[in-house]
Amino acid sequence: MKIKTLLLLIGLQILTSTAQTTTAADPQRLKEVSEKICDCLNEIESLRKTAVEKNTEIRTCIENGTKANNLLSKLTDAYNKAKEDPEVKNINITYNPSEKAYGTPFYFEVERYLMNHCEQMQLLVASNDYIFPNSISNNVRALEYYSMGQEFFKNKQYASAEKAYKSAIEIDPIFSFAWDNLGLTYRWQEKFDLALEAYNNSLMLEPNGFMPLQNIPIVYELMEEYDRALTAYQNISAVYPNSAEADYGAGRIYVFFKNDLEKGLDHLCKAYLNYISTNSPYRVDAEQLINYVHAELDKQHKKEVFYKILKQNNIDVNEE
Repeated sequence: MKIKTLLLLIGLQILTSTAQTTTAADPQRLKEVSEKICDCLNEIESLRKTAVEKNTEIRTCIENGTKANNLLSKLTDAYNKAKEDPEVKNINITYNPSEKAYGTPFYFEVERYLMNHCEQMQLLVASNDYIFPNSISNNVRALEYYSMGQEFFKNKQYASAEKAYKSAIEIDPIFSFAWDNLGLTYRWQEKFDLALEAYNNSLMLEPNGFMPLQNIPIVYELMEEYDRALTAYQNISAVYPNSAEADYGAGRIYVFFKNDLEKGLDHLCKAYLNYISTNSPYRVDAEQLINYVHAELDKQHKKEVFYKILKQNNIDVNEE
């Protein structure tokens, strides 16, 4: 199996390209580029799309935005060079529009910025990924209430969102996405038992529903029932063997609540590689936790354990 090469700095980066795209030394440039890309993300419709389809569209927006920045950087460098040396008459600028931006330092800077500052980015990566027969209602009125619930939820009006989702369910009791989002509103209102009930109702309609499977362990974690949370993450893996979310969640539990950095790191490495393979922006979260574990193991003088686990997961690290 091919070994992935990672760079351990403030964060981990997978080096998939040798292209040297200019990084955003100027925070203002990073902000401007990212905000334009966020506008592009606002055009992406997430409903009825898989995670891979959404992540590919997100990647396209980021790549196009960072390519534009690359061209602007080249033009700016050329202008500054000509300004500094009036004797220079001709400056050749090489720009390949087909050059991939993914894997360059600036791409990852933008991705991190979007995850922290672009609401649409957060909504896209958190929205439902898998569509089943009972996921969407065919009843127009039920869909209207569901859309109202989405708008209320987006504005953090959870009680109003709860009422809207309940109305959608009253009209169409087999509308599993409405059950899923009702569970979310309960979770945010700390009505954890009701959240679990809503998610389980959804799973009775769609046993392979990804959203309820993913959210059940989160509720258990909030209830501080960590063993149940780990079992729930195993339930995700049983249905979706390559789920990065299951490994990421289990990794967090082991690192922060079970005091098992080594087992946690193993799960986080698997999550990181799966996020990379699906172009998922959640790669950012995994790399931050891997760096946290690195620092903690270093404090315990167990740095060799860190590298051993990464090697077992076919990850090579360049440390700077």
